[in-house]
Amino acid sequence: MNIYINGESITLDNSNTLTSALAVYQQQDNALNNFALALNGDFISKADYPITAVKQGDSIDIFAPIQGG
Repeated sequence: MNIYINGESITLDNSNTLTSALAVYQQQDNALNNFALALNGDFISKADYPITAVKQGDSIDIFAPIQGG
């Protein structure tokens, strides 16, 4: 199954949760520290990552915090 994270195509073999998608994304040298995440435009709580399923063609956007005033 293919999904997109920040516009980058990611292939998931047999897992289909946000947690597993993020693990694959991190294995591709993408550091993830503090961030917010939207799945198809809807923000998802970090506590819900393990129970949120992803489907073929889903789009995940990861947002890093920006400091400033």
